[in-house]
Amino acid sequence: MAENEAPGERNENIRVVVRGRPLSTGELEAGYESIVHFDSVQQTVALKDPHSGAVKSFTFDHVFGPDSTQPDIFNEVARPIIDNVLEGYNGTIFAYGQTGSGKTHTMEGGSGKAELRGIIPNSFAHIFGQIAKAEAHQKFLVRVSYFEIYMEQIRDLLSKKTDREKVLVTGLEVKEDKEKGVYVKGLTEQVVHSADDLDKIMALGKKNRVTGATKMNAHSSRSHAIFSVTIERSERISDGRLHICVGKLNLVDLAGSERQSKSEAVDDRLKEAAKINHGLSNLGNVIAALTDGKSTHVPYRNSKLTRILQDSLGGNSKTVMCANLGPANYNHEETMNTLRYATRAKWIKNAAKINEDPKDAVLKRLEEEIQALRQQLNGSSDTGRDSEEEEEDAEDAKRRMALQKERKERRDARARELSQMQAEIAAQRRELEQNERMGEQQRAKLRQDIADKEGKLDVAEKERQGLLEKLNRLEKTIIVGGENLLDKAEEQERMLEESAKELELRRKKEQELRKTLLSKKTERTKMEEKFATLQEIAAAKKLEESRLKAELNSLKTDLKGLRQVCPVYMITYSHLPASFQHNISPEIYRA
Repeated sequence: MAENEAPGERNENIRVVVRGRPLSTGELEAGYESIVHFDSVQQTVALKDPHSGAVKSFTFDHVFGPDSTQPDIFNEVARPIIDNVLEGYNGTIFAYGQTGSGKTHTMEGGSGKAELRGIIPNSFAHIFGQIAKAEAHQKFLVRVSYFEIYMEQIRDLLSKKTDREKVLVTGLEVKEDKEKGVYVKGLTEQVVHSADDLDKIMALGKKNRVTGATKMNAHSSRSHAIFSVTIERSERISDGRLHICVGKLNLVDLAGSERQSKSEAVDDRLKEAAKINHGLSNLGNVIAALTDGKSTHVPYRNSKLTRILQDSLGGNSKTVMCANLGPANYNHEETMNTLRYATRAKWIKNAAKINEDPKDAVLKRLEEEIQALRQQLNGSSDTGRDSEEEEEDAEDAKRRMALQKERKERRDARARELSQMQAEIAAQRRELEQNERMGEQQRAKLRQDIADKEGKLDVAEKERQGLLEKLNRLEKTIIVGGENLLDKAEEQERMLEESAKELELRRKKEQELRKTLLSKKTERTKMEEKFATLQEIAAAKKLEESRLKAELNSLKTDLKGLRQVCPVYMITYSHLPASFQHNISPEIYRA
């Protein structure tokens, strides 16, 4: 079976792209050569064996050469996934490759210049750019978490230092729930309101991530890092029900595979490398089990990495894998392994679906809490139940109505009590001002009574202010569609939009070029077929010519013998037998 062949049809929920970096300064100084050719028109990667010279070609969904830009990568790889997440799908983007192949640059990029930002920060700008374009009746809640898998332990990168130290020995646990799926227990989740918030949280998490220097990479990631963004969206549909969709985006920066002989890792670096390779090896085993068509068991539980990526590989997710390549000839074996790894991943089958109206939706709970606070503040009653709730039987409805009635009676009684208290304070103040014959002891008692009542009113007002602050805080947590929340990231989103338009133009040109190449290939095939036919005709003519020459020589020999027999007179052409005249022309005869 060829490298690109596999049984069955491709699954649209899995896409595999390849990105190559240019030769590094160190590689150029060492005299290494590039052995990888990237064809972004045919979407192929050709790898040359530096020893035998043999070339092996691989085809992927998209191929990015060393001259590709960060916006190009984002628009082709990440933008479609993020748009799907906003619709309620789960999405995963992860970079794979040997250490130093450019995975972190692809996922995170460089700080400062907008055009150097990677998939993760560009995703932040795009998420809030799309929310800013949404309809005003749509509401959003965006939550994030950030953790790493270091030495097979899960570490929360957003928790306080003291909390991280508590779980440093054992790490956080991976759990599975029927509704949630696979999740990390005790993981910090933060609500964000803008792309700037996401940038700050990512910067905070990066400070806590483990990195180290090896011979192959001065800033080598020593852990697998996963940045998760959960987006909840709610809107009222035509029948009045509240419809909620929840999409989760996993942005994964895998640590690179490495060989001790090349990285020269020792002590802690060597132990880290062993754990990194263990996780990646198990990831390869999972991909193999999902694609070989024979396995009845997929070993997700063999590592923390594969357990967490269970939905992303063979589950409920739209997934993109970006395989990063180092082009130098001394990395031929690692590059070949990466390409084979990526080729197998193409044949994974995911079953992505929109996550609609989940029971654990935080947005729904917040909406209900906001509604309850508003009712508590204005003293109104919930006269009817929300139509998005599940159907209830008559007994449940009776209990709910009784509870609502009791709450309303308590609120009304409290409101009457406060109103009466205010009236009494006003009356007592007037009495103090107008009754000049009132004794000092009675005045002091009346003042104390007024102070007590004012104190109670102050407590009630503070409670009211507390409720208002809580209401405002909760309302700010929910983002209303159409609000401009890009802040500093607005320019970034605008640049990405322009880049997307340029990419679309390039894509059209590439399609036209592919059509032209196909047409030329077809034309060449026809010419080759025609040429083959002409060669056959020429060969036949040559055989005929050889036959005629042999026959001519035979006739000349016969003629010569005839002349020798009749030397007295010359035989004229007309005296020759008819069979001779048929085969020999007069010119040849005279010759």
